[in-house]
Amino acid sequence: MALHKFGEFISLRYVIAAMCVRRRTDACRGTRASVVAGRRFARRRHAIRGTMRAVRWIARLVGLSALFLIPNACAEVPATPEPPRPPIVERVRTPPRATPTPLASGGLGMFRDEWESIQGQPLRARGQFISYRGGNIGASFANDIVWYIERQWPGVEMPSRDAARTASNEYLPRDAHLVGYFQTRAMRRYDQYSSESLATRFRLAAENAEQVDPWKGAAPGSFIVYYRDLGDRVSSMVLSTGVNPN
Repeated sequence: MALHKFGEFISLRYVIAAMCVRRRTDACRGTRASVVAGRRFARRRHAIRGTMRAVRWIARLVGLSALFLIPNACAEVPATPEPPRPPIVERVRTPPRATPTPLASGGLGMFRDEWESIQGQPLRARGQFISYRGGNIGASFANDIVWYIERQWPGVEMPSRDAARTASNEYLPRDAHLVGYFQTRAMRRYDQYSSESLATRFRLAAENAEQVDPWKGAAPGSFIVYYRDLGDRVSSMVLSTGVNPN
């Protein structure tokens, strides 16, 4: 009985000893793991501290750069000098020109738009001569004013001399007065007139446009009506400023 108990006691001691050895082994293993983890933590902390030092140095460098750059950036930019301006010269105003009074006329002296409001749109142009109404009537302009009119009649419609003279009255200025009836050496008949309103119309137009002389050396306001006779009939007639029936 005593031997049996002694054997149990010895076995119990071996078990306890084995348990202590195992605990020590586990403790050693835990200590080694802790040492490795500590070393890793130390290396990480060292790396973080190095990064923080680099960040602080970069911040210091940026601050020093700002000290040099900010004053230059805040400095006032010199204004670009303006080019010298020319001296102000007072503009001389031209006195207004006299406005021409409306010209009472059926042809000579009319402005082109007035003429075409009666005769219609142009049919064709031959040089400065523009035809209207199927080519039976045409006109030429100086400073946009009618100075020449030609009226033609077809063969069966040719009027007598007196009828042609009456027809010419349709194209005269209303203040025109007859100077006389004349005939050239070539037996061409013509009637000479004078109109003050016609002279004024061309004079005012020349002051504001081209300097033209529609009178061709004659007195201002002079114009004629000459006829192209065919027997006792008239094939055409011409109204023209100046005195030149040829």
